[in-house]
Order: sequence, then structure tokens, then C-alpha cells
Amino acid sequence: MGIAYNCAYADIDRALRNKYPDHLHKKLANRKEQANSLKALKDDRNSTRYYRPAPVISKKNQLIPVAADCVEIKKDETFGTHIVTTRNVKEGEVISVEAPYIKNIYPESRLFHCHECFE
Repeated sequence: MGIAYNCAYADIDRALRNKYPDHLHKKLANRKEQANSLKALKDDRNSTRYYRPAPVISKKNQLIPVAADCVEIKKDETFGTHIVTTRNVKEGEVISVEAPYIKNIYPESRLFHCHECFE
């Protein structure tokens, strides 16, 4: 579920827990229903993706949150501070996934994709 919809649901639940006026409860129910409808519409549009979602690391490292648990930091005179694996890694196995520092749309695609979500 998208973050905006989660925030909307959380706001509605928070309002109900914090003594939101009874005569306005119907308004909140309508907003929740509207968020559900918009989420369903967005899910339909997302059925065609132009990119693959980022892989997920099943067992995360406690010291390096973007890395797998088989990675550790070492320091020596030859390589300085560096990262090594603690076991043999299979070909194609994902050991680190980081969010991009910057995202950009190719100039030839700029008219076909949203500049916010890149859809």
C-alpha cells in the first residue's frame, strides 16, 4: 500500500482515537472510502511497470542496514576500511540495496513519465 494511503488511514484513526466530534465521523468514513477507491485505481495503473522493483534482502545486517547479514566491515593496512562477506555468496545473490542518491528521467522520456513518481 502506498505511503500516502497509509498516512491517510493513520490520520483518520488518530482523529477517531482523539475524540473527533461525533457529527463529523461520517466525513472521516467518506474520506477513508475515497482513499480506498484511489488506492484501488492506483493499483490498477501500477499493473504495468516500466521498471523492476528493487530486490529485498531477507536477513539484514545489524550494523549496515542496507546490507545482508553476510557482510561485515574490516580494516587493514593493505585495503583500509572495506567490506567483506563472511560466507560464500551465490552468483546473483543480492547483498546490498541502497536508495538512489538522485533520480533522473532521460530527456527523451521526460514527456511520458511523472517527475514525482517516474510512472
